[in-house]
Amino acid sequence: KMASKHQAGGLSMKTLQLYVVMYVCRLTSTLFRHGYLPVDGTGDGIYQMCDIVALSMVCFMLYRIQHGAERYSYQRDEDSFPLHRLVFGCFCMAMVNHPDLNDSKFFDVAWTMALYVDTVALVPQLWMMSKIGGKVSSVSSQFVACNIVSKVLTVTFWLWAYTELADKDGNNLVGQVIIGAYLTQLFLSAD
Repeated sequence: KMASKHQAGGLSMKTLQLYVVMYVCRLTSTLFRHGYLPVDGTGDGIYQMCDIVALSMVCFMLYRIQHGAERYSYQRDEDSFPLHRLVFGCFCMAMVNHPDLNDSKFFDVAWTMALYVDTVALVPQLWMMSKIGGKVSSVSSQFVACNIVSKVLTVTFWLWAYTELADKDGNNLVGQVIIGAYLTQLFLSAD
């Protein structure tokens, strides 16, 4: 939509900003540690490359909304959700409850922060859509449909990996939180 029509109407810049935070946090973990990547070598570098490309695209979109022709169609007044509370809440939750697949609190918290930010990233978009009447363009609905498929696959993966997240005592609160976060993302996508 931005490339063909040079319009950003209905697009939440705050959701894009949350995606930047999410990709930076996830790449902080996955570029330097491999605890949240498949053990075999089939995907070496692919996950990180996909995240780098996605981060670049989101940054380009943000740049266009702020400095390109799209800035005239961006609905700044409707995109008013307060991000600082979401990001701070995600950080606090990540500090308190995070897995330890990287064996490093910093990298584990970074990955978990990415998970929690990804969980709430659509909230500003939904907020904005409710303020402009709830009408969704075909591009937005296709994005949501792809997001739903992605979350279904991700939940399936974590259900298989669930037992790996249990601590030495068999407690798996972290696994429950991860699956709960992805189910929440699926629920928000379905909205």
